[in-house]
Amino acid sequence: MDAHKDQSIRKKYSSALMSNQKWNKLFLVMAEHGRDFSGIEYHFTDTQNVFYGHAPCEQQVWETAIDDPVEGIGGPVEYKHIEYIFIPRVFSYRSYNNAPLKNR
Repeated sequence: MDAHKDQSIRKKYSSALMSNQKWNKLFLVMAEHGRDFSGIEYHFTDTQNVFYGHAPCEQQVWETAIDDPVEGIGGPVEYKHIEYIFIPRVFSYRSYNNAPLKNR
């Protein structure tokens, strides 16, 4: 993923609707109640690509960032670079490698 530019974010978006504290609260609740959430769509401010990931565990939720719950990003993501996330109502998962898909 390309480096994020604060100036380009400010030009594209006039205001932030989610503060770091709100993102932090959301991800902590997800860590507490939805550890097995997967298939979450992460949308970022600097790309039109959709990235998929899972709910972070409590150790991955930092004050200003989340540590690598998104596949293909390769590191922590600051909250200010998340445009929005989509949590599906029903998702498929495998309980172990080569297991049949289960819906939850």
